[in-house]
Amino acid sequence: MVESFGPLPAEWKGCLFWEYKDHWYDQDTKPNPQGVFEIQIKRLHPDIDQAELEVASSLFRPGFRLEPEKRPTAAELLQDPLFKALMDSYT
Repeated sequence: MVESFGPLPAEWKGCLFWEYKDHWYDQDTKPNPQGVFEIQIKRLHPDIDQAELEVASSLFRPGFRLEPEKRPTAAELLQDPLFKALMDSYT
């Protein structure tokens, strides 16, 4: 998860019941641009081209942010130009 979406929130450190890994909370950690998220999209949609994968990833990745207040709302997504362009490509 950290590899795909970036570090866990620093304020969560120490909240887990099992031994945690310090690097999970390193706020300088950047997600792998070809992380698990993109691999899963490709696995489920093997015919997706690179441009569409990048658009889908940039749209969906923010929706998986751990802190709900940092996730875009449905209304915000509907107004996003990338979202509109992606939807237009299917109509």
